[in-house]
Amino acid sequence: MNTTCKNCQSDLTSGSSFCSNCGAQIISERITMGNLWQEMASRAFGWDNRYFLTLKALLLHPDVILKEYLGGTRKKYTNPFSFFAIAAAIGMLVLSQLATRYIVMNQKMTIAQIEMMEPMLLKMAQEKHEAA
Repeated sequence: MNTTCKNCQSDLTSGSSFCSNCGAQIISERITMGNLWQEMASRAFGWDNRYFLTLKALLLHPDVILKEYLGGTRKKYTNPFSFFAIAAAIGMLVLSQLATRYIVMNQKMTIAQIEMMEPMLLKMAQEKHEAA
């Protein structure tokens, strides 16, 4: 079977996984929802995901990642601007999910603090009234 590359239209070698002319991956299977989901999950959560590797390196050895990145080793790490954008989006998502719980907890703490301080405030007001 004589096939050509979908990207550059050059002839493909039988049994090869990549085009010898442009380097594109040769995909012979049909696109299905299962394939799309598997590809997305693999890119987002796979062991080779650069975002998580960058996060791990930043948490464990920030000095090493900084020296390597500034020294030119950039392929294995996520771009700093992309990293920050993804981290900000994740943070905003988490905060938006926890915001109502935080407000309720904060209100309960405020009420509890007022209840604890109420006897002391009443005593101070009474002493001030007696002194006047």
